[in-house]
Amino acid sequence: MSLEGTTTLVTGAGAGLGRGIALALASRGAHVMVGTRNANGRDVVREIAERGGRASWAQCDVTSDRSV
Repeated sequence: MSLEGTTTLVTGAGAGLGRGIALALASRGAHVMVGTRNANGRDVVREIAERGGRASWAQCDVTSDRSV
């Protein structure tokens, strides 16, 4: 299934399941907005770009109203 032309937001994308979801969505053509509490999300964005995908990073803590 192609996700070309879509944008997705994946929270917790810096590691584990969230990282895997972000990589999978990007491999299907989605632009992935990587949300993490720390800067390790930048590594995921770089990995997506190296694989030919598109991604952006934003620091975000979904447990904090001020952050979201």
